[in-house]
Amino acid sequence: MKKNEIVQVLDDNNLKKTNIRVEVLKAITSTDNALSQPSIEKKMKGEAYRVTVYRVLKDLEENGLIHKTYDHSGTALFSINDNKTKKGKLAEKAHVYFYNTATKKTSKMENMMLSGIKLPKGVKAEEVSIIITGKK
Repeated sequence: MKKNEIVQVLDDNNLKKTNIRVEVLKAITSTDNALSQPSIEKKMKGEAYRVTVYRVLKDLEENGLIHKTYDHSGTALFSINDNKTKKGKLAEKAHVYFYNTATKKTSKMENMMLSGIKLPKGVKAEEVSIIITGKK
Protein backbone atom coordinates (compact mmCIF):
# COMPACT_ATOMS: atom_id res chain seq x y z
CA MET A 1 0.00 0.00 0.00
CA LYS A 2 1.17 3.49 -0.77
CA LYS A 3 1.34 6.09 1.98
CA ASN A 4 -1.67 8.02 0.64
CA GLU A 5 -3.72 4.78 0.60
CA ILE A 6 -2.73 4.02 4.19
CA VAL A 7 -3.66 7.54 5.26
CA GLN A 8 -7.05 7.09 3.56
CA VAL A 9 -7.65 3.76 5.32
CA LEU A 10 -6.86 5.37 8.69
CA ASP A 11 -9.17 8.27 7.85
CA ASP A 12 -11.97 5.93 6.70
CA ASN A 13 -11.73 4.14 10.05
CA ASN A 14 -11.68 7.37 12.10
CA LEU A 15 -8.15 6.80 13.36
CA LYS A 16 -5.52 9.49 13.78
CA LYS A 17 -3.04 9.51 10.94
CA THR A 18 0.14 9.33 13.04
CA ASN A 19 3.53 8.61 11.48
CA ILE A 20 3.92 5.45 13.56
CA ARG A 21 0.56 4.02 12.40
CA VAL A 22 1.44 4.78 8.79
CA GLU A 23 4.87 3.17 9.14
CA VAL A 24 3.52 0.04 10.85
CA LEU A 25 0.86 -0.41 8.15
CA LYS A 26 3.44 0.26 5.44
CA ALA A 27 5.66 -2.48 6.89
CA ILE A 28 2.77 -4.96 7.14
CA THR A 29 1.55 -4.29 3.59
CA SER A 30 5.04 -4.43 2.08
CA THR A 31 4.96 -8.24 1.94
CA ASP A 32 2.56 -11.12 1.41
CA ASN A 33 3.93 -12.79 4.54
CA ALA A 34 2.45 -12.32 7.99
CA LEU A 35 5.04 -10.50 10.10
CA SER A 36 6.10 -10.76 13.73
CA GLN A 37 6.54 -7.59 15.76
CA PRO A 38 10.37 -7.82 15.56
CA SER A 39 10.10 -8.18 11.75
CA ILE A 40 7.87 -5.10 11.59
CA GLU A 41 10.33 -3.16 13.74
CA LYS A 42 13.21 -4.25 11.47
CA LYS A 43 11.34 -3.02 8.37
CA MET A 44 10.81 0.30 10.18
CA LYS A 45 14.59 0.55 10.71
CA GLY A 46 14.33 1.39 14.41
CA GLU A 47 12.04 4.39 13.94
CA ALA A 48 9.98 3.53 17.04
CA TYR A 49 10.26 1.94 20.44
CA ARG A 50 9.15 -1.67 20.82
CA VAL A 51 6.39 -0.70 23.28
CA THR A 52 5.06 1.95 20.88
CA VAL A 53 4.91 -0.57 18.03
CA TYR A 54 3.13 -3.03 20.35
CA ARG A 55 0.50 -0.41 21.24
CA VAL A 56 -0.05 0.51 17.59
CA LEU A 57 -0.43 -3.17 16.61
CA LYS A 58 -2.94 -3.71 19.41
CA ASP A 59 -4.88 -0.59 18.39
CA LEU A 60 -4.94 -1.53 14.70
CA GLU A 61 -6.09 -5.05 15.56
CA GLU A 62 -8.85 -3.77 17.86
CA ASN A 63 -10.04 -1.50 15.05
CA GLY A 64 -10.12 -4.36 12.54
CA LEU A 65 -7.38 -3.09 10.22
CA ILE A 66 -5.01 -5.97 10.92
CA HIS A 67 -5.43 -9.43 12.31
CA LYS A 68 -3.19 -11.61 14.39
CA THR A 69 -2.43 -15.30 14.24
CA TYR A 70 0.27 -17.42 15.84
CA ASP A 71 2.94 -19.50 14.17
CA HIS A 72 3.95 -23.03 15.18
CA SER A 73 6.18 -21.65 17.96
CA GLY A 74 3.53 -19.34 19.44
CA THR A 75 4.93 -16.12 17.97
CA ALA A 76 2.25 -13.55 17.08
CA LEU A 77 2.10 -12.70 13.37
CA PHE A 78 0.25 -9.74 11.86
CA SER A 79 -1.22 -9.14 8.42
CA ILE A 80 -3.56 -6.64 6.85
CA ASN A 81 -7.28 -7.31 7.12
CA ASP A 82 -8.29 -6.82 3.50
CA ASN A 83 -11.99 -6.43 4.15
CA LYS A 84 -11.25 -3.88 6.92
CA THR A 85 -14.26 -4.86 8.98
CA LYS A 86 -14.94 -6.85 12.11
CA LYS A 87 -18.56 -7.47 11.16
CA GLY A 88 -19.95 -10.24 9.05
CA LYS A 89 -20.48 -13.97 9.04
CA LEU A 90 -18.02 -16.35 10.63
CA ALA A 91 -16.74 -17.47 7.22
CA GLU A 92 -15.98 -13.85 6.34
CA LYS A 93 -13.93 -13.48 9.52
CA ALA A 94 -11.88 -16.63 8.98
CA HIS A 95 -8.23 -16.03 8.20
CA VAL A 96 -6.31 -18.86 6.57
CA TYR A 97 -2.51 -18.90 6.51
CA PHE A 98 0.06 -21.19 4.94
CA TYR A 99 3.27 -21.93 6.87
CA ASN A 100 5.98 -23.01 4.44
CA THR A 101 8.26 -25.41 6.31
CA ALA A 102 10.99 -24.96 3.69
CA THR A 103 11.20 -21.16 3.94
CA LYS A 104 9.88 -20.82 7.53
CA LYS A 105 7.53 -18.07 6.35
CA THR A 106 3.81 -17.68 6.97
CA SER A 107 1.64 -16.10 4.27
CA LYS A 108 -2.04 -15.26 4.16
CA MET A 109 -4.05 -17.30 1.66
CA GLU A 110 -6.38 -15.10 -0.32
CA ASN A 111 -9.95 -15.96 -1.27
CA MET A 112 -10.26 -18.99 1.00
CA MET A 113 -13.88 -19.80 1.71
CA LEU A 114 -14.78 -21.83 4.76
CA SER A 115 -18.20 -23.21 5.31
CA GLY A 116 -19.90 -25.66 7.58
CA ILE A 117 -18.20 -24.54 10.76
CA LYS A 118 -20.52 -25.63 13.55
CA LEU A 119 -19.83 -24.57 17.10
CA PRO A 120 -21.36 -25.98 20.27
CA LYS A 121 -24.59 -24.37 21.40
CA GLY A 122 -23.97 -21.16 23.32
CA VAL A 123 -20.50 -20.61 21.85
CA LYS A 124 -20.01 -17.53 19.70
CA ALA A 125 -16.78 -17.27 17.68
CA GLU A 126 -15.21 -13.85 17.41
CA GLU A 127 -12.58 -14.84 14.87
CA VAL A 128 -11.16 -17.96 13.24
CA SER A 129 -7.52 -18.37 12.30
CA ILE A 130 -6.28 -21.50 10.56
CA ILE A 131 -2.69 -22.36 9.66
CA ILE A 132 -1.99 -24.94 6.98
CA THR A 133 1.55 -26.31 7.18
CA GLY A 134 3.50 -27.75 4.27
CA LYS A 135 6.08 -27.15 1.55
CA LYS A 136 5.59 -25.02 -1.52
